[in-house]
Amino acid sequence: MINLLEELRRLNTHIVINTVESGKFARYGVLHKAKFPGLIETSLEAFPVSLPGDGYIRSLDALEIHPEAATLRNEILGQMDGEIGVCWGHNHYMNGLEWHNCTEVTIAASPLVVMLGDLRDMENGRLDSYKVEAFFVEAGQVIEIYSTTMHLAPCEVREGFNCLVILPRGTNYPLDAAAEKHDPALHSRNKWMVAHEENKKMIEYGSPPAIYGPNWEIRPLT
Repeated sequence: MINLLEELRRLNTHIVINTVESGKFARYGVLHKAKFPGLIETSLEAFPVSLPGDGYIRSLDALEIHPEAATLRNEILGQMDGEIGVCWGHNHYMNGLEWHNCTEVTIAASPLVVMLGDLRDMENGRLDSYKVEAFFVEAGQVIEIYSTTMHLAPCEVREGFNCLVILPRGTNYPLDAAAEKHDPALHSRNKWMVAHEENKKMIEYGSPPAIYGPNWEIRPLT
């Protein structure tokens, strides 16, 4: 994996790519030692990295009932319930950032790069993208990011990406249409999201254009 990271860094000299083992990651989350090869295999069977398109499913039945799911909830979630979903695709850009009022666990089924920001760096509801940092996550690694950590879909390293996403059950469900919404960044239940000001698609979708500066790109290996 070191060679893979070195290749990625040579191709992306415009941005520093850290590792989740580095001290810099401590501001954003923790790296768990637990491994879940069965969950990863199931996720890749459902959504291979070479699959065209991209998407996110907040709860996948095959993951929820997998024998390793009980170990995950016991060891990582502190015996709390959590929906186990999957995110996959061919993303190259930061594009925007989201956050939750809880931690989020990500299991990398393939090598990927995550762009992370800190809510405490926002000033007057806006964020300078120069304060966003990139982190390489090896296939098989399990990370947990804090509620103050801003993130979005990972960037692919080669051919595409696949990762499991574990959040408290109910997260990312549609908002109650009858309830008054005071925060324009509130996108769905327990999910706030802001767009990079160049990302017209996310802005049209309703996300405030709150991120300025470079819309960071990770150029994947071929």
